[in-house]
Amino acid sequence: MKDIACAAAGLALAIGYYVLADRLPRSLLSDPTGADGLPKVLAIALALTALAVLAVAVLRRTAAIRAEAGEGRRHLRAAGMLALGVAYFMLLPWLGYPLSVFLLLLAVALYAGTRPGLAPVAISAAGALVLWVTFERLFGIAMPHGTVF
Repeated sequence: MKDIACAAAGLALAIGYYVLADRLPRSLLSDPTGADGLPKVLAIALALTALAVLAVAVLRRTAAIRAEAGEGRRHLRAAGMLALGVAYFMLLPWLGYPLSVFLLLLAVALYAGTRPGLAPVAISAAGALVLWVTFERLFGIAMPHGTVF
């Protein structure tokens, strides 16, 4: 906001300076540029600089607004992932570990944008099997079996 205010002030100053330079008296002895030539060039340079500062400030502000909107989307995506985790823990006692992990892996893959099909189902099944074998058989950690599986 400071940049926009400074750009507006610079533009107002440039306009005022140009108007004052234009009011300088012209002499019959002056060259083609005149006494008002350099002040007008300086006023135009100041106006262009102020407009450049204004453009950069507006672009930055627009980018900041877009970034804020993107943050909201990221928070919603994170909330969706949290919901998948909560659903996993709620289903675990009923479905058991292997089926719950399979559904969690499949849901996360689909939520992340994987196209539905046989590949994500097969990969989720393989992942669930590997995790179940690793914890249940290899490490000897009893995983919940649930009422269904």
